[in-house]
Amino acid sequence: MTDSYILDNGWEAYIYDSKYMLHVKPILNNIFSTEQRIEIPKEIYNAIKQGERSVKELFRIYKLHNYIIQWKTAEKINITRVNTESRFYGVDYIVINEEDKYFMEYMLSTQGGGTRKIEISKDIYIEARQQNISTSQLFKKYDLYRYDKPEFDVLPDSSLFSSKE
Repeated sequence: MTDSYILDNGWEAYIYDSKYMLHVKPILNNIFSTEQRIEIPKEIYNAIKQGERSVKELFRIYKLHNYIIQWKTAEKINITRVNTESRFYGVDYIVINEEDKYFMEYMLSTQGGGTRKIEISKDIYIEARQQNISTSQLFKKYDLYRYDKPEFDVLPDSSLFSSKE
């Protein structure tokens, strides 16, 4: 493989076997939830090589989405989550122990998705790890609704739910 270029969302452009390729990596809760390697025109590859790393701009200027039609037969990638001493993947949330603080990150049901990360007590952290309990049950039991505010939203690239793990 020759030089490769990483786009702003982690996708990679490169040349393989004299073809201009784009490695589209899955993005959780997005239409790009499958991994795919697609052939792209030289014009798009050259734009990337010359510094255009914004996927949004590549879609706008070069109609990159027209080349992703090949996805019809792609298979979904299952991401295996591994619980550790400091991180536990619950039914619809993740609880995290960072030094002496405890957090819960959960998916939002708003348009466009996203996640929210709030600080919780050690007791909530322990219960979330030990029981098959949902986010809504934890919210109700511990009155966590007061923390369910937009200022606790997590940027997509830093979410623990992302596929970059």
